[in-house]
Amino acid sequence: MSEAAHVPEGVVERLPVYLSALIQVRQEGHPTVSSARLGKMTGVNPAQIRRDLTYFGSFGRRGVGYEVVMLIDRIQRIGCCDPCFGASRRTSYGLLVGRVALVNSSDTRLWHSQSSQF
Repeated sequence: MSEAAHVPEGVVERLPVYLSALIQVRQEGHPTVSSARLGKMTGVNPAQIRRDLTYFGSFGRRGVGYEVVMLIDRIQRIGCCDPCFGASRRTSYGLLVGRVALVNSSDTRLWHSQSSQF
């Protein structure tokens, strides 16, 4: 995806919700997770999760699910460091400006970059 304008606002707003659930799954020690489990954890329909993630690439495998560590990494890069988000993008979680995320301090789903660029 070359421009953020092609990614619906709802998709962008759900990414931190997915990230939070994925971090919990990783802490539980599971290497993979299904869209059904993510749906139960987030309250988002599993088909919607699959559609949302296809905006950013192909991640899951039918019958296996998503590799948790890889998907966490990719969502973090999408949210903070991916140039496809362009100059700025307002979400209910904060403002994505270029390659920096300004996040509401009351939001516990903080994104951060471990990139050496920052």
